[in-house]
Amino acid sequence: MPYRQVTRSLIYLTIMRPILNYPIGLLSKFMQTRHNIHFNYAKRVQQYVDETLNQIQIKICQYHSKGI
Repeated sequence: MPYRQVTRSLIYLTIMRPILNYPIGLLSKFMQTRHNIHFNYAKRVQQYVDETLNQIQIKICQYHSKGI
């Protein structure tokens, strides 16, 4: 996935997760002059989002299995 597409999808996430504003804002500054380090940083932000989504899904499943 190209850097621009990754960054745009991450910018969309800032609506739902304001905590991501700062790192994604930094990534978007390098849309024209990006390097491998910027792409690696974008992938790391994506990993963080995936991990936190998995944790939320686990908590929801636990919540429903308790019958609350």
